[in-house]
Amino acid sequence: MKKNKLILALAIGTVITGATILSMEKAKKEKKENKNNNNDEDTQLNEESFEEQCEDITAVSETASYPYLSDEDMIYLNEVSEDEFAKVEGFEDIEEKAIQHTVKFDSVHDLENYKNIVINEGFVVTHGEQENELIVLNISLMESDIILSKIFYLANVAKEYNGSYRKWIVK
Repeated sequence: MKKNKLILALAIGTVITGATILSMEKAKKEKKENKNNNNDEDTQLNEESFEEQCEDITAVSETASYPYLSDEDMIYLNEVSEDEFAKVEGFEDIEEKAIQHTVKFDSVHDLENYKNIVINEGFVVTHGEQENELIVLNISLMESDIILSKIFYLANVAKEYNGSYRKWIVK
């Protein structure tokens, strides 16, 4: 029963985090557009909106959903994701696709602990090309919020075990 409540809480936190980050990116893009238009009044409003959204991310990252991720981690993961989404043309037209995540660890012990947890959550894990590196695979709907939730989950658990989430690609 407690596990079901934890899973529900993680799912809700994941959706909130994905929506918040997507909103933050939208505000950043609007800010850039307004700078290009030299509209000082709109720029000031968008800067305030951007700062408020950063505060929202701080609140979300401090919840039980992703307690090990800092604001900087969330921003980095969002940037990594934005770059990959930009590379995948027409990904919205594809229902499901294999996603390959790369995670690196400080020690074999931490790597093994991480591996056991994510395997129990339904991910497929194999060794990466470098020492103490794992490739984590999953099949996902090609929706940004779903993919981001998996990225945040994997990154959060990695950080808990002295690891770092590196990147993801669509296979």
